[in-house]
Amino acid sequence: MALGVTCCGKQKNELDIGDKSDIKVSQNDVIMTIKEGTLTNKSATLVLTNYSDKNFQYGSPYEIEIKKDGEWHKINAELYFNMPVFQLSAKESKEIELDWKNAYIGNPKFYKGKDGKPFGAFALTENTLTSLTKNPRALYKIDDTEVDEWKLMLVSTTNNGVLGDIDYYKAINKLMKFVIDEKDNNILIRGLSLKELNEVLK
Repeated sequence: MALGVTCCGKQKNELDIGDKSDIKVSQNDVIMTIKEGTLTNKSATLVLTNYSDKNFQYGSPYEIEIKKDGEWHKINAELYFNMPVFQLSAKESKEIELDWKNAYIGNPKFYKGKDGKPFGAFALTENTLTSLTKNPRALYKIDDTEVDEWKLMLVSTTNNGVLGDIDYYKAINKLMKFVIDEKDNNILIRGLSLKELNEVLK
């Protein structure tokens, strides 16, 4: 079963367009629509309706495709997702809330290093949608003095503690593949699993 919602992002000439899609789209069984009045530039409510007599299961995996010359083509991109499974029973309709306003907004805390100089630190917590700045040096000062050292603390809810820390700018480069939106100097990072957090630390 394949479901699709069309949207816009980068210009077509910026996309790495791949082979023609082999996914067969059927509009007779399950339909996905956007609930009227819910679409904004920050959120939307998707409605899944099962018109068939079958029960379906669905999860987070997805593919990105673009329509070119009347045919759908795959987009060559790395995709990352968790693997929950949801049930959509026969004749059932289900709403899915998508709201980016629920993101945790990262704010720095300041500490003194062993050399007596201050450094700033942000936190990224397991399975938490998080908004982080790309360049904290340009935004934060202490007593009108720039803070040179920045760290990202990675926090695990599974282990109930801090996994470790990493240079902030190195972390941002590693996290770009998990970014689901970007605005001005901020990036929106999807919730990362414990395994993914540990990979960032490597």
